[in-house]
Amino acid sequence: MHQCDSRHLQVNSTKTEVMWVGTTANLQKMEVNNDYQSGASWSNLFMLYGISAFTSTAGCWLTLQKHVSNISRTCFCHMRRLRSIRKQIGREPMAWLVSAFVLSRLDYCNAILAGLTLTLAPLQRVQNDAARLVLDLKPRDHLTSAYHQLHWLPVRQRSEYKLCLLTHLAVTGKSPAYLASLLTTTKSRGSTSRSAEETCLSLGQD
Repeated sequence: MHQCDSRHLQVNSTKTEVMWVGTTANLQKMEVNNDYQSGASWSNLFMLYGISAFTSTAGCWLTLQKHVSNISRTCFCHMRRLRSIRKQIGREPMAWLVSAFVLSRLDYCNAILAGLTLTLAPLQRVQNDAARLVLDLKPRDHLTSAYHQLHWLPVRQRSEYKLCLLTHLAVTGKSPAYLASLLTTTKSRGSTSRSAEETCLSLGQD
């Protein structure tokens, strides 16, 4: 914004979006009508709480809660429609439909969710409901055996598996070059003299 003002550049208010990024406390203290909007070029900008990129949404607190909320809302909408035809089709066709409309959305860009805990709870509820839909289970039925029967991993393990898969492809040279360039391989010995050399990965280049 400062660069635009210093170069006397006008901002198209119908195409420009702005998102403030910060902690919850700092964002609550911020006034929307500040110096950035004092000029005519900033007066009509649309202030965002999230920016979408490749269908994943990063919120102004950078917690991905909005991204998770969008996925959960879409998946529950599809499952409500699928539930209306549950009695007319068998288990296998329902599993295909759930995989196409629900699991595909849970898996898309899910590597960015690796390491999160509380944020994944809504997505796990989506997957639990999907398992009940496929197997026609009651709300109080246990899901551990259902996941084994469907060969499904829980949401957290699915994101970790995706991250491990991307890392494996990058190390073995089967991924795009821009991904492989982000990893640096180093050799290190174990804590004892008899320990074999271990291969360690780190982000960035030396």
